[in-house]
Amino acid sequence: MSPRKAAGNSSHRRSESRNFENRSLNSQEDIMQMAITFMAVVAGMIFSLAVALLAEELIFGQVFRLFFSRQTVAVKSGQKR
Repeated sequence: MSPRKAAGNSSHRRSESRNFENRSLNSQEDIMQMAITFMAVVAGMIFSLAVALLAEELIFGQVFRLFFSRQTVAVKSGQKR
């Protein structure tokens, strides 16, 4: 092996160990990046659900009537005053 390649391997190993040390220092950045990614995924799913509900409402027009309609309660004859 040439001296140049040997020196290259040695410096490569040192840079790998530095990268590992820097990687542990960047763990807070990794957590923040994962949190932002998680929020983006959740926001995308909520947006998708909102678009699906809007499309269903425009096509069929039944969803909001189901949620917001008044419920009629049957009164038994024994409860009348």
